[in-house]
Amino acid sequence: MIYSSNNLEKILNKEIDIFNKIYKLENIKTNAIIERDGKLLESLARQHEKHLSEIESLETNRTNLTKFIKNNHKVNSYSKDITLKDIAALSDNSSVRLLSTGKKLKNILMQIKHLQNINQKLLDDNMEFYNSISRELKNLATQKSGYTDIGSEKTEVINSLYINKKI
Repeated sequence: MIYSSNNLEKILNKEIDIFNKIYKLENIKTNAIIERDGKLLESLARQHEKHLSEIESLETNRTNLTKFIKNNHKVNSYSKDITLKDIAALSDNSSVRLLSTGKKLKNILMQIKHLQNINQKLLDDNMEFYNSISRELKNLATQKSGYTDIGSEKTEVINSLYINKKI
């Protein structure tokens, strides 16, 4: 059982490393949103996607390992899912380390979630700001009505603007 729990701990530590990189990206993203740096945001999104594909691969490995542990060891879990606590109970030597690693992973995930919430609010505020400006600029355009020299009605739009909204 030590072999399986050590493998699981290695997977969790790799996930923690990648999530720490994502956390750093989210911090940079906060500043990029404030500075309205679209190119940097685009670059950060590509890096984020790369890290998420790495996480997906690790998650698959972790899921396969936990299925192996559940199928090959007596687990006192009545649910169909096995928890980290169930696996730690099977291992005498590494149970504390395994649970500690799981807690570290949970903490970094909570920190990322908090930063993502802040970033979403910043993005929403920026979009509302741009939408407000756009509405006001559109409202400045008015129609001027009058008659030509020969008596026909003439209408023209004054103060018109072309607005390019790119998100």
